[in-house]
Amino acid sequence: MALDGLGSAYIRSTFHAVQSSNPKRMTSISAGPPDLSQILGPLVVGDLILFTLFGVLTVQAFLYYLAFPRDKPITKVLVYGIYALLLVQFVMVGREAFQRYTSPGAASRVGLGWFYVPVTGGFTSLVVQCFYAWRILVLSGKRAGSIAISMIAFLSSTAAWTAAAFGSQAGPDVISLNSPNENARKMRIFDGIAFISSAVCDVIIAMSMIYLLTRNGRIMHRRTRSVVGRLLRLTIETNTITSLVAITSVATLYAFPDTTLFATSAMLLPEVYANTFFLMLNSRMNLIHGQDSAEAQGDPSMADLSLPPIENLSPSEPNINVRGSAIVIDFPDESKSDDDASSKGH
Repeated sequence: MALDGLGSAYIRSTFHAVQSSNPKRMTSISAGPPDLSQILGPLVVGDLILFTLFGVLTVQAFLYYLAFPRDKPITKVLVYGIYALLLVQFVMVGREAFQRYTSPGAASRVGLGWFYVPVTGGFTSLVVQCFYAWRILVLSGKRAGSIAISMIAFLSSTAAWTAAAFGSQAGPDVISLNSPNENARKMRIFDGIAFISSAVCDVIIAMSMIYLLTRNGRIMHRRTRSVVGRLLRLTIETNTITSLVAITSVATLYAFPDTTLFATSAMLLPEVYANTFFLMLNSRMNLIHGQDSAEAQGDPSMADLSLPPIENLSPSEPNINVRGSAIVIDFPDESKSDDDASSKGH
C-alpha cells in the first residue's frame, strides 16, 4: 500500500509539473494525468540499448586502435571524432536518465534531447553516408552517383540540425507533434524529414553497392567472388539496419505523436551509424596464426585508407602487412620457433 501511495503521488506530481510548465496543453489532457508508461517506458528502453551499443562501439574503437596504426590521419580524425562525440552523447543520456527518476515531470521535457539525438545523429549519418559515397566513386569512377548520395546525406543532416535549433528553443514542453509550442512542433517535423531522407539515402547506397560489386560477377576468380560475397553481406546488413532504424523512428513519430515511442529508435540512430562505420573499417582486419593461412583480399574501394606497409619487424613481433585494402596481422608460430631453436642447438 505504501508503494501504491508513492506511485500515485509521483504521477500526480508529474501531472502538476507538466500542467504548470504549459497550461495551454492541458486542454487535450484535462481528463487526467498523462500515461507515464508511454512517456517514460520508451526512454528507459532506449537508454539501456544505447548504453549497450556504446560499449560495443568502445570495443570496436579499441580494435581499430590496435589494428590500424598506419591509417591516414583523416581516417583517424573521423574515427576518434565520432567516438568523442558519442561519448558526449553517452554522458548526456546518462544525466537525462538520472533526472527522469529524481525530478517530477522531467520525463515529459525535451531537455538535452535536442542535442544528443539530432546533432549527433546528423553528424554521424553524414560521415558514414559520405564515406559510402566515396567508396562508390572509387568503384564506379563516376561522380554523379556519389554527388547525389552526398546531397541527400547533407539534406538529412541539415534537417536534423534545424530540428536541434528549434528544440533548443522549445523549453520544458511535452515531446509531441500536437504540442501547442511552435518550436517543439517544428522540431518534430524536421526530425521526420531527417529520418525519411536518411532512410532513402541508405537504400540508394545499398542498391548502388550491390550493382557495383556484382556487375562483373561472371568473370571474377573464385576467391574474388568469395570476397565480393562477404562485402555484399556486410553492405546489405549495415544499410538495412540503419534504414530500418530511421524508418521505425519516423513511423512511430507520426503514428504516436503524443508519446515518446519514437525516441527508442531515434536516440539509437547515432550509435547504429557509428557502429556500422567502425565495422566497415575493422572488416579489413584478418588475424592469422602461423604460416598456413591464405593471403587476405580486401575491398578495392578502401585500398587508400592506410599508409604503406610496415617492414623490418623483429622475428618476435607480429608481421603486419597491407595487402590490397586488408591489414594482415601474422603472428609467428612460437612452437615452430622453439623447434627450430632446439634443432639448431643439436
